[in-house]
Amino acid sequence: MWACALALSVVVFMSAPAVGQSCYAPTALNFTSEAGKLWVNGQRYHLKGTSWFGFETAACTVHGLWANSYTFFLDFLAAQGFNAIRLPFHLELVLNEKSPNGINYGAGANADLQGLNSLQVMDKIVQAAAARGLLIMLDLHSFAPDQFMSDGMWYNGANPESKVIAGWTKLLQRYKNQWNVIAADLKNEPHTSTWGTGNPNTDWNLGAARLADAIASAVSDRFLMFVEGVSNSPPCRENCFWGENLTGARTNPVVIANPAKLVYSPHVYGPNVFGQSYFSAGNFPANMPAIWEDHWGFIPAATGRAFVIGEWGGPFSGKDQVWMEALVAYLKAKDSTDQFFWCLNPNSGDTGGLLKNDWSSPESGKLALLANLVSAPTKFSVNAQGLVCLNGATGPAQPSASSSPAAPKPSASSSPAAPKPSASSSPAAPKPSASSSPAAAKPSASSSPAAPKASASSSPAAAKPSASSSPAAPKPSASSSPAAPFFAGTSAWWLAVTIPGSTSASLDCGNGQGLVEMTPAWLPNMWTFASTNGQACKSTLTFVVNGGAPQTVTAPWA
Repeated sequence: MWACALALSVVVFMSAPAVGQSCYAPTALNFTSEAGKLWVNGQRYHLKGTSWFGFETAACTVHGLWANSYTFFLDFLAAQGFNAIRLPFHLELVLNEKSPNGINYGAGANADLQGLNSLQVMDKIVQAAAARGLLIMLDLHSFAPDQFMSDGMWYNGANPESKVIAGWTKLLQRYKNQWNVIAADLKNEPHTSTWGTGNPNTDWNLGAARLADAIASAVSDRFLMFVEGVSNSPPCRENCFWGENLTGARTNPVVIANPAKLVYSPHVYGPNVFGQSYFSAGNFPANMPAIWEDHWGFIPAATGRAFVIGEWGGPFSGKDQVWMEALVAYLKAKDSTDQFFWCLNPNSGDTGGLLKNDWSSPESGKLALLANLVSAPTKFSVNAQGLVCLNGATGPAQPSASSSPAAPKPSASSSPAAPKPSASSSPAAPKPSASSSPAAAKPSASSSPAAPKASASSSPAAAKPSASSSPAAPKPSASSSPAAPFFAGTSAWWLAVTIPGSTSASLDCGNGQGLVEMTPAWLPNMWTFASTNGQACKSTLTFVVNGGAPQTVTAPWA
């Protein structure tokens, strides 16, 4: 039988070399999501973000302006190495002029905000953020002030989809030429929506695509479109938090006119937000990587798009600290560390923030955790000529036919098929404080606690193997070191490997699962594997390719 040889020595591009400073006209910036990562003008950038909430509340402006100036908070974030802010807002604030409240104008603290309406205050914050190299993602958090807990869909009776599109269009027209406004988080936590059933009225994957394409057509296709997960449809094999469930994207990815602008954005929380059963498992936190992989970690391999954690956080103590440290290790192992931490504000009821209750003292433990997660965030700045400059972006260059793997465009024939969630399928989630915190998950009462099993039924396209073939992974650039079979996100919990000529591949990674059939990835002859038993893979990997003899390879993390 034909066999494909696997190299015994492996070169892995776990971290690409930094690119020198690159400067561009603001109108020439092109932010994209390809090959499972974030890119800007052909360079991979590294996002270190946080949410600063308030525009979605009755204050109609960011919180904390009663305690400090808005420039104080922006300076704090810039000094801590952040390069992005997620700004939640409510739809009424955009469509109907609102006046902010809770701002201290005394002693010149926010004197330049006096007399401004809410959107004008937002303008000031966005412009001041640009001067400090801070990117902005706008987040439709709710339709009315403080109503995010009840907004389970991307529309409702008082706010039809057309009105939501009108709101997004108005807001993004306002920032069409503001270089640092790069993304739209289309709807926060559409937890009662379905995914993949084929129902255009309930399927978030279809609704998100309509919103994204309408915005691109009416305003510009330059904005990244962030799509969060749902909750119970399709069911999570382990309980999902609101906004976390992206499992439907395996078979029914979001299909938009410009796929390179699509980013998946799960929300992920720990025990203090809701006591999911897996937080009490005997092997916690070792059980978490397999759960995360099943809920959303598969996204780069299955879709070719990036995922960016849109919300995560909690008190930095006890089991929540253990959970956060495990998540950091998992994201670093996957080389997918782009995220928005929840949150800057200390008045988030079940998570706290990056600042203490005095709105000025830093939460040093959380800041150290984030510095470990995103150790080299890309720095954006504007030079004297008005060009936007990048420092700390890395190669390889943006994928192209000649350099690195192009992400697949989802097939229009991907047919939706998933059950609709029952209105009574899950218990009510804990309500956060009325003024502050993110919606918690509704855990499914019927979800099995078993870890997700690797798919054994999928098979790749046929290809005649060559006895002399050798593995080759995507080359990061023409000048890079020799190609390797393992993709950059490979870790002891998840790996992707390219084996030219392969028609099937199985792996025994030494973690007790035995020989497991691998899953086809986004390129021909590329296969993925995820640990599903809460145990990390060992340093010796045994592959069976095309049904041939076992072949042993030293793991890249050894």
